[in-house]
Amino acid sequence: SAADARAALRRCAAKLEHATIPPAVKQLDGSLNRFLHDVCGADAELPSVRFALETAVIGLVTRSPSALYASALGRGARGSVDIAALVDGEDDAPAFLPNRVVKLKAGVLAPERDAARVRDAVKKHYKVRVDANRRWSREQYETFLAHLGDAPLDFVEEPPFSSSNIPAALDETLAEADWSPAFDDAEVLVAKPALIGLERTLALARRHGRVVASSCFEAGAGLAHVAALGAALSDDAQGLGTYAWLAEDPFAFEELLDDDGAAFDVGAGEEALRAFAHRVFERR
Repeated sequence: SAADARAALRRCAAKLEHATIPPAVKQLDGSLNRFLHDVCGADAELPSVRFALETAVIGLVTRSPSALYASALGRGARGSVDIAALVDGEDDAPAFLPNRVVKLKAGVLAPERDAARVRDAVKKHYKVRVDANRRWSREQYETFLAHLGDAPLDFVEEPPFSSSNIPAALDETLAEADWSPAFDDAEVLVAKPALIGLERTLALARRHGRVVASSCFEAGAGLAHVAALGAALSDDAQGLGTYAWLAEDPFAFEELLDDDGAAFDVGAGEEALRAFAHRVFERR
């Protein structure tokens, strides 16, 4: 619960106040989480607490998280990150979004209707991703495919079975095993750093050619950290469209998007994270 997470964070903060961060955490090879576990114990294993602690430590050891993540993967970081817009499971994709990629939630309406929503989005010139959150049975997915026609898909998350012409992505499965042959078979891994951890996401990216970062409805500061990580991953639209669903956001993530709102400015975002951290500490 939120209350449990807050209590765990308070305990961790008290222990970390007098701890020295070892230089090895910058390797992001498991060293960061070993440090957090050594200091905080089991409290650091709660996903939301782990993400808060990971991002806090990263913010202390570098001015550019994206560059650190990219260095851990042996590559350079991009200066901006494209955002995949998120469309509710009962809505059609809007006609004039600036985003080139949309993710359609599915599984709420009939499979025939979801297929029609995909065809409509493709006609509007979007690259389309579909996520039914494991709601589809095998029969329902067969119906969806039968009504899809020749509409292309970027990928489908967690399909009930593989189809030769539809790229499959894993999402929830990533939290259920460290690695399995299914990870190799999937064309895409949709990693939620707030759920599986920053270091674990990087570990997946070291082993798989296409890892996409996705949010868990974090507030703006958390989204900015996910965006910084996304800047080090494959050159893909990242799953950051939840920012548009936030009722309020003290971090003002939306102000760090480009003029059209389709991409996140990584450098400006990292500067905003430093300023936000200073404001938080000043209020202590």
